[in-house]
Amino acid sequence: MIGGTPKTLPPEITLNESLSTESVDVYGFGMTVVAMQFGQEQLRSKANPGNGLLNSEKKSKSYAIAAKNLIETFVDSLQMNGNVDTKGFFDLIKSCIDEDPKKRPTFQEVIQNLENLSKNSIENTTEEKNFV
Repeated sequence: MIGGTPKTLPPEITLNESLSTESVDVYGFGMTVVAMQFGQEQLRSKANPGNGLLNSEKKSKSYAIAAKNLIETFVDSLQMNGNVDTKGFFDLIKSCIDEDPKKRPTFQEVIQNLENLSKNSIENTTEEKNFV
């Protein structure tokens, strides 16, 4: 049995094309991170600004599109302000919510990427302190 809401279920589940797989869980992880970063209300309003009468498939796709748009806008604003440290993180999250389950990373790849991003962030922070 698969549970969840349209905002965390990937399109393949709403189309009954897939059972629960690691890829489904990676998608749910990505959407959860987006909801934590931007808030449920902002995600909901961007996904379905109308009357809310979308079927599960359309609702799932609209949440994925809204999440990607929120990420891209956020990353663009960070880059304009000279803060590029978080771009890699949000690129990873965007890959987690790809509509094509074959293009999503595995959780092992997610963990590896997060470890690398953390290591690079620590190294950059150390370099900045040594520079000052």
